[in-house]
Amino acid sequence: MTQTPAAATTHPRRVDVPIVQRRRKPSGRGHVLRTTIFYIIMTLVVIGILLPLWTMAVASLSPVKSLYSNHVPLWPQSFRLSNFVDAWHAAPFGRYYLNSIFTTVAIVVLQLITSSLAAYAFAFVRFKAAKAVFGLVVLAMFVPTQAVFVASYILISDYGWIDSYQALIIPFAASAFGIFFLTQSFRSFPYEIIESGRVDGCSHLRALRSLVLPNARPALATLALINGVFHFNYFFWPLIITNSESHRVLPVGLTTMASESGGDQLIQWNQVMAADVFMVAPLIVLFALAQRVMVRGVARVGIR
Repeated sequence: MTQTPAAATTHPRRVDVPIVQRRRKPSGRGHVLRTTIFYIIMTLVVIGILLPLWTMAVASLSPVKSLYSNHVPLWPQSFRLSNFVDAWHAAPFGRYYLNSIFTTVAIVVLQLITSSLAAYAFAFVRFKAAKAVFGLVVLAMFVPTQAVFVASYILISDYGWIDSYQALIIPFAASAFGIFFLTQSFRSFPYEIIESGRVDGCSHLRALRSLVLPNARPALATLALINGVFHFNYFFWPLIITNSESHRVLPVGLTTMASESGGDQLIQWNQVMAADVFMVAPLIVLFALAQRVMVRGVARVGIR
């Protein structure tokens, strides 16, 4: 006997759906304990970073006798703003500032130019031994200045550049770290756009100037800040290459002031700390204004 369509209806086939195990949320007590430990550790790290800066600020406002007591004061016993005036006149800090700013800006500009050109070649130009050459650049990052300063000093001396701006700038015109940093940033830029520009008759220099660099501004700004702060605070090479106050930079001038401020008496650490504030304050303000750009630049280099 033939069944009607209604009678022929059967139950739908059962489909076993795999059960997705959800990630278990941490228990309340364990989560609170880990969070508390994390914040305690981070608080200690922040205190360890800020304590020297706070001590420097307190010492710059204190009388010199209070700094030679059994303990370093955590708050100035009396605010002496005259320490900053005395420190400024204790050495030609105006000249030191101009030398530091001029040499740092010149080094950063030259490094941006050379690093951009080299990074473009590594990222977009196909040539033999590119990996080997790039490996040498990375290897150069691990060679400290102290390992080659004798050869550099002899070379600078042969050119007659001792105690000159050329000696402070030219040895740092190229940066292995800058080449590596910008190469990683440029590689995140689509290669197809460069190929399209080349097909339309765009030269490599124009592609770099018109296509790559406008899209790499965060990385360029980050590199300028990192290298700028490094060379603004750099001490070793300016110490051995300069002899006169006319070419000294801030770190060398500050050390000279600290060694000569006391004479036969006590070293005027309050004035030395006030001079430290002169040097550190502009960098802190610069980082506070440019931290967003630095985060964007580092994130863009890390994500490809």
